[in-house]
Amino acid sequence: MNSSHHRLATYAAMAATPVVGSALGDVTYVSLDLTVNANDSYTVSQTGSQASFSFDVLPVASRGTASGSTYFNFAFCDFLAKDNVNWLAEIPASSADFPDEEGFFQRFAQGEMISSQGVLHLVSSRGWVATTSTYGFDGYQTGAFANIDGSPQSGYIGFTFMADDGDGDEAHYGYVSLTWDGTDLTLHGYAWENVGGQGIVAGAGQPVVPGLGGLAALAIGAAGIRSRRQRTVA
Repeated sequence: MNSSHHRLATYAAMAATPVVGSALGDVTYVSLDLTVNANDSYTVSQTGSQASFSFDVLPVASRGTASGSTYFNFAFCDFLAKDNVNWLAEIPASSADFPDEEGFFQRFAQGEMISSQGVLHLVSSRGWVATTSTYGFDGYQTGAFANIDGSPQSGYIGFTFMADDGDGDEAHYGYVSLTWDGTDLTLHGYAWENVGGQGIVAGAGQPVVPGLGGLAALAIGAAGIRSRRQRTVA
């Protein structure tokens, strides 16, 4: 096998290798890449001396007949904190609709810093991705991930948990990478900062794997460099 074919095979093998957990600097990332179907649930449980937290993912979709051909439809997705979790919320949910400890998530884009400076609200029980409801011809969508145009919404939500770094409990920041299509929720993975009191960049620690086109380009580029070197030596 020549060197360019060997490089391509190596890159392809790397791309095909699943990443269960990886660390970049002081960030630990856990890859999930799974879809939680509506009316199903999934539990994230992380245990360890420096990172211990858990939460449930609960997407719900329902449709019922109100009267005749008038329908009441609703879909929502919330994350239920089970242990040692505070969610970063954009707005607290109305006390008329939900308890005070619930609120809609603050949505972060890749590269944004998740830290105490950027926190709008902390909620300790449920964080809501989005809520959609229709009654007849009227309807509404609310929440940072509401897919008003019908397209899936991707981004990051933030959370904190307490851990003892040796000098007592400190707040650690983490994120969940997700996509919400209005019915089902895809969990790409989650990460946390191992240093207490230090913020985390949304997307930090996620593996970056080039596509097939990128793999071919890398192999072609390597072969081209090799050919040029041979001609130069000749």
